[in-house]
Amino acid sequence: MTDGMSRRQMVRSTVTTVTAGIAGGVAGCTGLLESDGDGSDGADGTTTSHTRNGASSDGSSIPLEYTRWLYAPTTSGRDAYYPFLFSHDTALQANKQRLGETYQRFAGREISFPLLDMDLSYNSVDATLSFPSVGRYFEGSFAPGEVRSELEELRYERIGEKAEFTVYRDDVGKEIAITDGAAAAARTEGIVTAIIEAGTGGGKQYVDANSDLSTLTETLGTATLVFGQTQPMVQGTNVNDGQFAGVVATGATLDLFADGVEMQFVFVFEDGDAVERNAVESWAEQTDQTDALDDRSVSRTGRTVVITGTGKAEDTSLGV
Repeated sequence: MTDGMSRRQMVRSTVTTVTAGIAGGVAGCTGLLESDGDGSDGADGTTTSHTRNGASSDGSSIPLEYTRWLYAPTTSGRDAYYPFLFSHDTALQANKQRLGETYQRFAGREISFPLLDMDLSYNSVDATLSFPSVGRYFEGSFAPGEVRSELEELRYERIGEKAEFTVYRDDVGKEIAITDGAAAAARTEGIVTAIIEAGTGGGKQYVDANSDLSTLTETLGTATLVFGQTQPMVQGTNVNDGQFAGVVATGATLDLFADGVEMQFVFVFEDGDAVERNAVESWAEQTDQTDALDDRSVSRTGRTVVITGTGKAEDTSLGV
């Protein structure tokens, strides 16, 4: 992509450790995003801006219907749960000046697998659905032909097609699937297939397989950042640790606006009789996660308890 040292080589020469997990905060979320149609496809060697849902790439609208790409776990026990993070990257990029060092830390963390292997910068990404320590699905602007060349240079082998995606695998089992303006990637075999099948209608989606997740995503809605996870039911309450008996899913959102940010924390309980609103309210008053919020409030609807508040963009950590 560049003469001499590639972007991938330059990043690897200056960054010794890059993590792709969610750091800090309440893990949880997704939003129910509406789809207005598919984006256009570009030929190999051309740069395409993916607009599957009729969204612009200037940060003014959310370009990824990400609950669609949440795959249903096929295992049982604790492996039946996983955390995920949605980021509206164009909105973050548009606000990098006021986010300052926080943005630099977040963007630096995002320059990891698969962007390094694809030789792409964070500015190439419009929106991302991450599965911490496992993989991700993202949409953005990149030249598929150049990405294929980069993967072949790293000795990824083309192993076949899945829906409109071409799937590549390296000698340690990492997989990257690409199509015009979108990619799915995972560090182990099988996850890429599950992501693609969920997103293209060939497999079961998490929101259909788990009513707790469905309740969580309906409550969270959409935002610039959305965290979420389902979990085994919490057995005992510990207000200091933010643990409440009966909780089966947790989530948090952060939305950037011109004059600040709005955040919410969501706790989904097993049923309405198990709700511990007073304990959640006590946690909201003492945790440093809500210190930067003004006009903080706690509400209950059915089996969910929600903390909401507003603050300044420069006071948020973006979870990094």
